[in-house]
Amino acid sequence: DYVESIEQPLRLVIKGTHRAAVVRGAALRALAMTHFICGADESGTNSVLNLCEEVCAPQYRGEDVSPCLRAIALDCWALLSSTVADAYLAGDEMEEDLGRGLVILPLLSTCLNSSNMDLRCAAGECVA
Repeated sequence: DYVESIEQPLRLVIKGTHRAAVVRGAALRALAMTHFICGADESGTNSVLNLCEEVCAPQYRGEDVSPCLRAIALDCWALLSSTVADAYLAGDEMEEDLGRGLVILPLLSTCLNSSNMDLRCAAGECVA
């Protein structure tokens, strides 16, 4: 399977905080696009959504994350979120669990207040 063959090497690049943000961002985009186009299982998509949320935080693995990489992570999260059910994003009113989209709202709020225009734009597009 193509997804399985490239997933681990791309994840290593993304998680490598010593690599340039542009390289990590390109790897994250490639991974998200691969899951968007070729991904067949929901667990793989959820795993990449989790990674996007982690990378989009102000700090990842004890180091500051560049606004450029954070914006790319939000773009990838928005793309992949379009492949999951609306109820999964919004949450089910019958359950106590919040939807995935509701959990990311505080992060989006922080990004919307960033001084970096790319990060603000990515957060605004994600909210829309």
